[in-house]
Amino acid sequence: MNPIELLAVNRTAFDTECMPFTQGIPFRTRGLPVNARVELVDADGNNVPLQTEVLATWSPRRLWVKWLLLDFALALKAGEQTRLTLRLADPPTSQTTRGVTIRKTPSELIVDAGTLEARFSRTTLHPPRLRFADPSSDPLQVDESVFYIVDNEGREYHAGNDPDDFEIEVLSDGPIHAQVRHSG
Repeated sequence: MNPIELLAVNRTAFDTECMPFTQGIPFRTRGLPVNARVELVDADGNNVPLQTEVLATWSPRRLWVKWLLLDFALALKAGEQTRLTLRLADPPTSQTTRGVTIRKTPSELIVDAGTLEARFSRTTLHPPRLRFADPSSDPLQVDESVFYIVDNEGREYHAGNDPDDFEIEVLSDGPIHAQVRHSG
């Protein structure tokens, strides 16, 4: 794969600490193997945290990427732009630092984004408990009732609270974002 140059632009009137970007990149046939590792670097060669997803492949055997989705975030001042390069990554030499981590315990699934932590109960179907990383802030108060919906006639339908009646599933887990489905 030849390096691919990208231009990220903050088109807002506000400085940002963490502006999210999502970009799809098309590849020619045999341009990028599905199992290849890529990295995003800035003009100084510094790695930019990157999460990727293969959206389409060139063959039913799924050997070559046709479309690759990139998710990354940058600190940019209002109107600022920066050039980035997507390139093949060297094999990892040490543990990669992750921005979002997921931990599982017998009673909880914990999504830790550094500045915010969400704790999903694995035993009751409650909204997640949220806590900011700042030790001086109190955890956000969450109503301990279970999830429910109300139809157009005002009838309430409550989710069951039996752990066999619901599940928590991690849909995606990466350095930029994680998706959790809490269903029941």
